[in-house]
Amino acid sequence: MISLPVNPAIQTSPLRGPWVKFLQAGEHRARLAERLEETLDPDRHPVQIEGRSEWQDGERAGVLFRFSNVPTLGPFVGACVGDIVNNLRVSLDHLVWVLVRGGSDPRPRKPRAVQFPMAHSRANFDSGLARRLPGVDAQHVALIRRYQPYLSGRRASGIRMLQRLSNTDKHEVILTTVMAPLSLNLRIVPEGGARVVSSLPLMKVKRPVRDGTQIVRVVVSHGTAENIRVAAQGSVRLEPSLGRGVVLAEALDHMTGVVLEILDSFERRLRGPRYEAIIPGLTIVRLRTGQKVPSPVH
Repeated sequence: MISLPVNPAIQTSPLRGPWVKFLQAGEHRARLAERLEETLDPDRHPVQIEGRSEWQDGERAGVLFRFSNVPTLGPFVGACVGDIVNNLRVSLDHLVWVLVRGGSDPRPRKPRAVQFPMAHSRANFDSGLARRLPGVDAQHVALIRRYQPYLSGRRASGIRMLQRLSNTDKHEVILTTVMAPLSLNLRIVPEGGARVVSSLPLMKVKRPVRDGTQIVRVVVSHGTAENIRVAAQGSVRLEPSLGRGVVLAEALDHMTGVVLEILDSFERRLRGPRYEAIIPGLTIVRLRTGQKVPSPVH
């Protein structure tokens, strides 16, 4: 999660409204962190890796390893993520209204069209200026342009993600959140004189997993041993994910950081010599499910 220390300077900031919305996103994230900490507690909800024999032919046998007891996040997590991204986006829209009211057209004819532009081409951005940013100072417009989705780099990717997630939550469905392995370090250990003949990985890091998701299939030669014993030793780290290989904590940090950068940049411009950082620092703490070591398989 991100800890956001509140500075008394927010009370006199020209961006008081945008900052309040930004801090509200932090409040929703704190609620999300509490729910995830309970759901992902490795002592209360230990994720396990199970193995079972699939076949046996003479001195060889096939063993399949798969996940079990994987936490289910449920719609509450997705709803919390939606609250976070929507407050982040609204903070940018409120920023634009501060700029409009301080510009040459403080009472635009189409106020509902006023919002922080998120254009997917330069032409689209330019053609929408009169509606999205009526009367806004050209220097402010130039700064907003730097964060447009049609550009490349960290800033643009953060706004693209924010736009996609907020649109989905606001207009379509609750955001989907799943569990995905951020790291997987397993070693197949046969016992009783057996050895691994072949190993076939069946999953990829950062791809969604649930109960029964297959991890690896191995073929073991058990030689003279009457009963085969195979264990998967090591660790796995599961994290909440938005799918598509996007780790939830990383995505929220990314979007929050970009929005903070935008607000802070305009705070500097509008306050001038009186500038005082509203959010003096960020402390990032990631939630983990911990390490799990499965039991031997017979």
